[in-house]
Amino acid sequence: MLVLLFAALLGGLVTTVVLSPYGLFFAFAWAPIGGSALATAAGLMLLLLRTRAQKSQRPRSASPHHQIVEAGVRQPASESTPFKV
Repeated sequence: MLVLLFAALLGGLVTTVVLSPYGLFFAFAWAPIGGSALATAAGLMLLLLRTRAQKSQRPRSASPHHQIVEAGVRQPASESTPFKV
C-alpha cells in the first residue's frame, strides 16, 4: 500500500511539473489524474510480480521439512491405536 501511495504522489508531482508551462490551474487540475494513472500502473506491476513469485515457488508438500511434519502428525488409524480389531 505504501508503494501505491508514493506512486500516486510522484505521479501528481510529475504531472504538475510537466503541465506547468500551460498554466498552474491546468497543471493542478490534471495532477490527480496523473497520480491515479501512475498508482494504477504501480498496482498492476505489483500484481504481476506477486503472481510470478507465487508461480515460481514450489508447492508446500514438496518441501522435505513439510513431509517430515506431515509424517509425524498424520498417522493411519491402524498404526495410532495400540489395539487391533
